[in-house]
Amino acid sequence: MLAKQLDDLARAASAGGVSLDVALAVSTAGVATAISATATVSNLVWDKSPEDVRTINEEKLAAMGVGADTVRAFVTNRWLTPTLSVPFVEHLAQLPTSKGRAAVVALASTVASEGEARFMGNAVAMARQISAERDPVVALELVGRIMVVRTRGGRVAVPAPVDYVVWTEPVKAFAQRKDFKGAQRNILVTGIASARAREGLQATGWAVQEHSKR
Repeated sequence: MLAKQLDDLARAASAGGVSLDVALAVSTAGVATAISATATVSNLVWDKSPEDVRTINEEKLAAMGVGADTVRAFVTNRWLTPTLSVPFVEHLAQLPTSKGRAAVVALASTVASEGEARFMGNAVAMARQISAERDPVVALELVGRIMVVRTRGGRVAVPAPVDYVVWTEPVKAFAQRKDFKGAQRNILVTGIASARAREGLQATGWAVQEHSKR
């Protein structure tokens, strides 16, 4: 039913430029993930052919210094459709002072489902929102498949576009890492964290910001 509604919306968008704010709930490996993607589609997603979108993405990624093999893997990944790849690339392009963008693209190029693709897109969108004119993002670091954002002013933030965070051994191990020191350390969750997770994260020096914007 949702697919049909999105198809109808796509046909309406092709008739006149619109800005879409689509909120989807996707379950990946049994974990519900809150998803949203905002994209201006009038000139890119609906008005351009998939081949044109691919060329635009290739050019923008190359301009960021992403290697040719990584670019090829990204644009040929079937889960990174134009609707998902365009905002992902655009948000990365809006972080020009950030080191590590190529590694984030390399990770995105390995997604194996629509849920994973949307997760990566939302994480990058949140990273862009973290960046401020007076305190821009200067680095994107990866710990496994977790992205850590660093700003010029010393802030450290982890965008977590998920419904619910629980206190597991992997979360505990991440929170206790000694290499993420900063003046301010935040876990940005689009949903909420369990009471035990909030307690554990705060005990290790992380502030938990729930209901963060995507």
